[in-house]
Amino acid sequence: MTINSALTHAEGERLAARIAELEHERKHLLAVIEILKEASSSLHFIDILQSIARKLGESFGLDRCSIFLGEKGGKQVRLVASYEDPTIRNYVVDLERYPELKKAMQSGERCSFRRRQ
Repeated sequence: MTINSALTHAEGERLAARIAELEHERKHLLAVIEILKEASSSLHFIDILQSIARKLGESFGLDRCSIFLGEKGGKQVRLVASYEDPTIRNYVVDLERYPELKKAMQSGERCSFRRRQ
């Protein structure tokens, strides 16, 4: 193996990694476009949130995807949209029962939690 072929192989690996990264980003952007299309077709806020939860769940292969609304520093939040059960709306959730969700609501970050048994 010569130096030129080793560089070509390394370049090929970098290129393949970059292509995979771009494909991943493309998939995310397509999901955002679909969400925006659905959001623009409805005037109802809750329907828009439900569309977002559904599309995120479908696009990322999630078992569950929920959207909660709450006040900063509040002890409760409202589950306003759910991918796994679209009929659940405006369900009050006590943050003391879900520390992961409480932390996410305080920090503004997304959260994921494992299924409780």
